[in-house]
Amino acid sequence: MTISRTSIITSVLLLLGFCVSSVLTQEPANPVVTLSPPTEQSSQTQTITQSNDSGTIIIEETTPPQTAPLEDALVDDTFQAPVQESPAADEDSFQLQAQDPDSLPKLEETPQLTAPQQPTAQLQTEKGSGSSPEITQQTETTPQSDLKEINEDTQLQEVQPNSEPQLQPAHQPDTSDPVELEYIPGHMKQRNRLLQRGNRFNDIDLDHYEKQIELSSGFEEFAGDHFGRWARVEFMFGWMRGQRVPPLVTTSSAGTALENAGVLGLSSTDILAGNERFSNDARPGGRVDFGWWLQNRDAAVGARFYAIDEATTGLSFDDASGILARPFFDSILGSQQSLSVSFPGSDSGSVSVDSMTRLIGTDVYFRRPWRSHGTAVVDFVYGYQISRMDQGLAINSTTTNLDGRNGIAIGTQLDVHDSVKRKNEFHGGMLGIMSNIEGGCWTFSILAKVGLGNTRQTAILEGQSVITDPGGGTSTAAGLLVQDSNAGVFERDQFTAVPEFDFRYTRHINDCVDFNVGYTFIYWSKMIQAGEQLNLNIDPAGGTQPPMNMTSDHFWLHSLNLGMTWRF
Repeated sequence: MTISRTSIITSVLLLLGFCVSSVLTQEPANPVVTLSPPTEQSSQTQTITQSNDSGTIIIEETTPPQTAPLEDALVDDTFQAPVQESPAADEDSFQLQAQDPDSLPKLEETPQLTAPQQPTAQLQTEKGSGSSPEITQQTETTPQSDLKEINEDTQLQEVQPNSEPQLQPAHQPDTSDPVELEYIPGHMKQRNRLLQRGNRFNDIDLDHYEKQIELSSGFEEFAGDHFGRWARVEFMFGWMRGQRVPPLVTTSSAGTALENAGVLGLSSTDILAGNERFSNDARPGGRVDFGWWLQNRDAAVGARFYAIDEATTGLSFDDASGILARPFFDSILGSQQSLSVSFPGSDSGSVSVDSMTRLIGTDVYFRRPWRSHGTAVVDFVYGYQISRMDQGLAINSTTTNLDGRNGIAIGTQLDVHDSVKRKNEFHGGMLGIMSNIEGGCWTFSILAKVGLGNTRQTAILEGQSVITDPGGGTSTAAGLLVQDSNAGVFERDQFTAVPEFDFRYTRHINDCVDFNVGYTFIYWSKMIQAGEQLNLNIDPAGGTQPPMNMTSDHFWLHSLNLGMTWRF
């Protein structure tokens, strides 16, 4: 019996169709990915027709509307690709293959993509002469996706039915130069992180890239220095409000009588020292600020310490200056008088005036994020504040008698010492706000706070006169401006407000080093100063004057600052 070639081919096709139908009607072994409801889109249908001696094969591919994000399928651990099905190789057969999701490229960003779906293919075999009955079967074909939004540098190329669709870069990436990630203001710790693209586009690990972006986030966007630890060292160039002192040393023009030498109120008298402010010149200083954000980054603990170098004023005069005197008001006589220090032919001596001002302060504070708007963040600051201001003023004079007037032996020496020391120690609570405005590579910071508490004011007045006769004998008495009526130690408490304003411009140099320049102003509402406690009204005979009156005055400091900040 002779079997024609046409009959053999027809039998093979029937057997093939029966096998395909049996396999495809079974339940799939692999789980199916469940995606969110898709957005309706128009379906796409493609028809492919092939003809041979036994008939015509028609393949219709229909892509249903799918809009689920591609990233959901890529990161789902339960996703598995359909099993590849390969019918027996034949010139008239065709192969259906499923694309493995792991072969898809790892994307540099996470855009909204259209999820890959499993389109269906309809297989129809038209009847020919001597052919078997028509077989119609639904089967799964190669997954294709609407990847219009994958990336500007990629494109989807058309492929033949027997080939696998591949994503190919539209442009070959340049692997020689590093690609800098987008800078997010405020994330200074990872500001200059670079991603070296050493592989092809489809070798980039999307999960690893997302973790890097998460690590580069600080507290939140535009969070400034809200992470880690910081230490700031600043050089301060400051000016303090000097202490005002009364006239302490005077002189008179040549030819003035001894009894009128250095007496205040006369046209012939000039003031050499006093009636001005001492210790108000610019002085260097320093400030240290350090702290750290707690693990949950909703609060920070910090501390500051600052100090201004001791401001001093020193004046010295001797008999080469001509007439020297120390003025005072005699409360018994009710007139201006003076103590002669140097007068040609009558007295020979010298006088010196020295003043000192020293300022230190510290505070310990908590810092909590409060408000944010755009690139600005406002923190709430509260804590405990301490500051101390010490002042001193001393007048020393030495006089040797040359004419023996008033029964005083020639050569008798008179040493007079008057000194006033003041201590102001403030303790109180601190409350304020701190704001950072981010500008990418720079930050502008503002601190406004006020301390409210108690100032312990202490005044120490000392005065002594030592008379040494030519034979070496000595005797002591009270000083000139410090008598028994005002000598001693005096203390009192005063409620004080200490506001502070600080402005700082910061330039970010690298990940952990910043350069900053700024201005600071601090004000104390009540402080006592040494020079203002001296009273020229004295009672040389009875020692009932001057009275001791502790007079409070305000005090301030303003400075220009230059420093560096380390973040770690």
